[in-house]
Amino acid sequence: MTVKALAHSPLTTEAVRELLEIPGSPPVPDDDFIAHSEKVLGWGFTDLVCDADLTRHGHVLSYDVDNPLGDPEAAFHLVFGEAYPYRPDMPDEAESLTDDVRTWAETPGWHFRTDPGPDGCESVLAEAAHTVSAVLGCPPQRTVRTDDHFSMGPHALCRIWRTSGHAVVLTPLADEGRYGYLTHLALALIPCPAEEELPADDPALRDWVLKRIDW
Repeated sequence: MTVKALAHSPLTTEAVRELLEIPGSPPVPDDDFIAHSEKVLGWGFTDLVCDADLTRHGHVLSYDVDNPLGDPEAAFHLVFGEAYPYRPDMPDEAESLTDDVRTWAETPGWHFRTDPGPDGCESVLAEAAHTVSAVLGCPPQRTVRTDDHFSMGPHALCRIWRTSGHAVVLTPLADEGRYGYLTHLALALIPCPAEEELPADDPALRDWVLKRIDW
């Protein structure tokens, strides 16, 4: 797999902490949520992924409820990278999809690279993993390499941490919306009871992850 273009905005410890704190944050009334998210949290609207929020750190945040503040059952995707997995049998798409990735890099704090290769994406994910581990105070509980069910590529490591009520998943993730071909590099926060055990073998673990983050 060749990666033709990569845009990313490095995860910081502050950005990771803020994501992890959302389910336990003080709730606000639904009618006040948009104003609160803009004035207090520093979020703003973006359509880079879909209709989502651009955080004050420059990452794209989407969630599966209308008002996630203080909701322990809400799930989140924090997208901090976008990769174009180039296939030689689709040369006509090279320029337009590279330009799509370049659009991501126009967001403040984002960087653009051409032909980074799978190793470049692995490096970005490894750096993000180091940040998440520093915030949580532990290495990932499990790692598994992604496959075609996650995205067209790159097939990089998916890392999973656990908190008392959530799983924290760092992974490449297929774009199901605006682009339909690019790959997100995302940090997902999904509800997961502390007593729930992760599947022991890799195929089952991949299925477990996809059922929870692919919405």
